[in-house]
Amino acid sequence: MRKRYSNLEKDGAEKIKDFKSYLCKYLDHLKEKIEETSDEKMKEIMPFILDRIKVYEEMKEYAFFFEWPDFKSENSLKSKEKVQADSLQANKLLVEVYKMLDNIKDKDFNQVEISKICGEYLYKNKKTLKHEDLYHLLRYVVSGSHTGGPITKICEILGKEEILRRINPWL
Repeated sequence: MRKRYSNLEKDGAEKIKDFKSYLCKYLDHLKEKIEETSDEKMKEIMPFILDRIKVYEEMKEYAFFFEWPDFKSENSLKSKEKVQADSLQANKLLVEVYKMLDNIKDKDFNQVEISKICGEYLYKNKKTLKHEDLYHLLRYVVSGSHTGGPITKICEILGKEEILRRINPWL
């Protein structure tokens, strides 16, 4: 699979520079934001995207790493139907998720900790809540789509402050 990305297999800064170049090509409207993104942040974003795409054009699906999701896109509107069938329950769930994530210490805001607290919440509410009720809704609010990579990893990459900022308008 990695052969498709052979020109991105260089080491360190050169690899990140090439990756940013491809992102800028397919997310032209985000060029400035992409170029401003630190190499450290790119080291987290790069494998997440490359492991999930087949062709470079699919990078467009990951614009949410650099901008607010487009909730008016066709894909997002379809996702909204799936995750907000009961908008009252969705709102209540987001209030709880916001509180849980806000209670995680900044230094501990990572995929493992997020998975742990979400898993505990799901276990406590196992009679009324399914795994996808929580994770698909959170993924939708953060990325604009209910499908994609692990939302816990997306949360870790975007960081606590950004995740809470994206959930807040839905409360």
